[in-house]
Amino acid sequence: MGLRRLLRSFIVVVTTVTLGLATGLLATPSAGAAVCLDCEEPELPGPGGPSCPTIVATTDPALAPGNTYRVGRTVTATTGTWNTAAKTLKVWWYAGTAPVTPGTSYATPSSRTVSYTLKAADLGKPIRLMAVAYGTDTACTKSEYSAPGTATSLGDRPTTTAVPTIQGSLVVGATLTAQPGTWSPTPTSFGYSWRWDGDSAVRGTAQTYQLTGADLGKRIQLYVTPVLAGHEPTSLTRVTPGTVAAAAAPVPTTPPAVGATPAVFGTATVLDPGSWSPTPDSVSIQWLRDGTPIPGATDRSFVPGLAEVGTLLSVRVTARRAAHADGVAVVVAGRVQRAAAPVWAGGTVEVKGKGRTTLGKRIRTRWTAAKVRAALGAPDARVSYQWLRKGKPIAGATPAHKAVKKDRRKRLQVVITISVPGHDDLVLVSKAVKIKPRR
Repeated sequence: MGLRRLLRSFIVVVTTVTLGLATGLLATPSAGAAVCLDCEEPELPGPGGPSCPTIVATTDPALAPGNTYRVGRTVTATTGTWNTAAKTLKVWWYAGTAPVTPGTSYATPSSRTVSYTLKAADLGKPIRLMAVAYGTDTACTKSEYSAPGTATSLGDRPTTTAVPTIQGSLVVGATLTAQPGTWSPTPTSFGYSWRWDGDSAVRGTAQTYQLTGADLGKRIQLYVTPVLAGHEPTSLTRVTPGTVAAAAAPVPTTPPAVGATPAVFGTATVLDPGSWSPTPDSVSIQWLRDGTPIPGATDRSFVPGLAEVGTLLSVRVTARRAAHADGVAVVVAGRVQRAAAPVWAGGTVEVKGKGRTTLGKRIRTRWTAAKVRAALGAPDARVSYQWLRKGKPIAGATPAHKAVKKDRRKRLQVVITISVPGHDDLVLVSKAVKIKPRR
């Protein structure tokens, strides 16, 4: 065959193939069809494949006009309608340029509504639906996209169906626990912030908070923040109904005690403050007279004075520990007794006259008040005298007694009573003297 004839035959073949493709395979896209991403129109099998009919979307996939493009919201779209060349259908949801769902296949290409719930990963990306129709031979396909929706924005902030609460005792040393409540949509986790009411400083960020001495007298405020990716942030606060109280007072494990009781004038009464739990920071002592504090009596040892004689002596022990109530114990030492009477070392008490005298004469003891005080070393002693006739008191008798007719042939004695402050009385009785009549 000549060269000119060969070229003419090649041109005829090329023209025939080109016209065949134009009339048999290419279809005019619908007026509203979206541009196909990374594909060419039409989608044909490779060389040697089947002869594909024209597959056309008579109505393109479309997002529902009422969609709200926020994380957590569900959007819908229709898959479009297709001509009879389409036999099956498969759809994908896209965020931006990437699919976010596996393909969902349908046995028929009928128009249907499909849905997708927007995720946090979709934030800032437009959503669209891709639909691929397949012919009888699945090598024959046609792809269409919906127009994109607006960029996905943050989802609704979570709201509570049961509010957060604070559980625990408002006492120093106790632990408070945050109960986050119930939220919708359900958060993946929660953040916590513990503060003093009216103070922005954060005291703790765990779900639990142990109260310390610094919290004493404060109301505690809790911030609960639900964590849910892709949603608007929010938080709720709760404040304790009351203020933090001091911890329980120290208690004695070994009770305080005083020495020998009852207490005695002039003799030291010593306190053992005992043992306490928890261990106090300090222990203070206050001695009491009939329940009233004795000024300056704050040592472990106390010597009762004249003011305490006959009164009820006790001691109050106060154990103090930071952020705890005061532990108090009162120990009673009893009513303060007088000390024993002074010891007399002056010998026998005699009456001047050596046992005999006569009527009309004054008789007396040589132990005057001054001599008694000197003998006892008790300058504040009170000395009194009482004369006796046959053991019975003589009215009006004084340190000296004038013998009268009634005393004739009677034995007279003198009783000396010595009262030293704070002591029992010392009583001295003289030897008797017999009164004889005048001759």
